[in-house]
Amino acid sequence: MKLYFMKQSALDFIKANIKTLYINYYREKTNQWIYDLFDYDPFDVFKEVPDFELARISEKKGETELENSRILYSHLINVSESQAADERLWAGLCNSTFYEYVRNRWDYDKLSLTNDKKDSEPITSRFFFKGGIVSGKFRNTLAKCWWVGHAVYQAREQEKFELLYKLGPDDFSSKVNDLFYSYTFASNIKIVTGIINAWKEITDKYGKLPTRSYLRRAIQYLNALGGGVLLDVYNENEIKKIMTDYMTMLYENKESIVSSDPNAPFEDELEE
Repeated sequence: MKLYFMKQSALDFIKANIKTLYINYYREKTNQWIYDLFDYDPFDVFKEVPDFELARISEKKGETELENSRILYSHLINVSESQAADERLWAGLCNSTFYEYVRNRWDYDKLSLTNDKKDSEPITSRFFFKGGIVSGKFRNTLAKCWWVGHAVYQAREQEKFELLYKLGPDDFSSKVNDLFYSYTFASNIKIVTGIINAWKEITDKYGKLPTRSYLRRAIQYLNALGGGVLLDVYNENEIKKIMTDYMTMLYENKESIVSSDPNAPFEDELEE
């Protein structure tokens, strides 16, 4: 399997003209139209890897993204962080090798067009980077999965993706946003491990819980705590205890919290 970079000139041209070119992503089942735009090959070969397939696209999108986090990182484990932060790599993969897959992931054959602004903006974040490198890493369809896999991978453990499965597929995008995108401490594997183990323990104890009402609030609390105490001094078990104690408090006091704040999101709909 050949993996491609998208040449910078081609990438810049498509993004600059996305409000007219976006319609091709809805209508064209193959990426031949991209080649037809240029009088040169818009892609460069990045590397060749053993063939692999991405996850079966499920109605439960979180399941698909969780499995792709494992698959992409496992097969592209030798890609460096600097390479994985390069928009040209993910624009290349999304617009060449996995063009049809990404289209199907977002159901472009089934979507109705509304207006150029509303319909073109998601293309920019799903097939390219939008809003800079940090945002792009966790918004691009494939980059997000690689970076999540990278963040939870435990090379010394027998089950190297144990943390990924503890995190779980429900409301996956919200978890990724809260844990890996919103806060810088997510680059510390001890903190990530403590947070995920806490979430697993709490959901095993209380059942399926709204991510925004519990995990997000606990992470916000941990981040606020980090304003006064260097979180790096804690080990993963101490992080876990901080998180479980706080989420337990939220659970035990949810009625009083909701009654005092009618906008408190304890009744958030969970992803099916």
